[in-house]
Amino acid sequence: MWSQVTGGPDIRVDTALLYSLGSLLEVHPKVPTSATSGQVMVGWWLVYCLVIYTGFESELISHLTVNKGRTRPPETLEDLVNADGWKWGIDAWIWTGVPLEYFTRHKDKVVVEIYKKLEVIEAHKGLKKILRNGYSLLAVTNYITVEASSYYGDGHGNIPFFITKKSVTMFSFFAWGFRLGAPFYHRFNRMTQQLDAAGIITLWVNQVINQRIKDNRHIAELTGGIYYGDKSESEDGHVVLGLDHLQGAFYLLFLGAIVCLLGLLVEILIHSSFECVTDKMIL
Repeated sequence: MWSQVTGGPDIRVDTALLYSLGSLLEVHPKVPTSATSGQVMVGWWLVYCLVIYTGFESELISHLTVNKGRTRPPETLEDLVNADGWKWGIDAWIWTGVPLEYFTRHKDKVVVEIYKKLEVIEAHKGLKKILRNGYSLLAVTNYITVEASSYYGDGHGNIPFFITKKSVTMFSFFAWGFRLGAPFYHRFNRMTQQLDAAGIITLWVNQVINQRIKDNRHIAELTGGIYYGDKSESEDGHVVLGLDHLQGAFYLLFLGAIVCLLGLLVEILIHSSFECVTDKMIL
């Protein structure tokens, strides 16, 4: 169709696709097309790939360097004790039972030091203190993950908090009760071990957490009390570039391509009409 409009040589579909693929992979075609339309198409495709590649590369570099110069957050109780000027607290709703006995009766020096400076505080107040730096909160991992993601997470699931992977196991929440000598005990125990090894239990827990986060956000939106902690700006004021910041450049690129394409079509049509008039005058 393009060759019929322009009157130039025919361009096969497979050739155009191969040239486009080669430009996308930054592999220049060995034999460039002789048609003006093909050259314009390949040229603009190269410009488009250049802009996309530059935008992706700059965003990747900014993402990898955004944490440069930041201090390493404490992950263990020893890190809390050794940190200068650091304070910590514990979620009020778990400050009973086993956690209370763990800190009050433990003989380890680190645990004793943690207990001396331990502050009993509500979870939402502790999260606000963490944002001001120099503070850590001891809480149940799944519970604090839901709280932080519900009220401080952005649309991509990112939260401005660091949740350690080196948690402390104090007690077990659930247990199964069977009568003594139950014939299905060993089969049931083997099945639960297989589910745990296959990752099914972890999948179920993540699904429950994600659904709880959605429910909390929906309820908070209805009441007008939700807060999304979208941290697109680092502590030193430097903005992390993303594709959202490059939308204007993409729009200008597409607009310029459309204008140039229309100009090329008008030029070709005028040239073709002029050639037809010239041929008639010669005849």
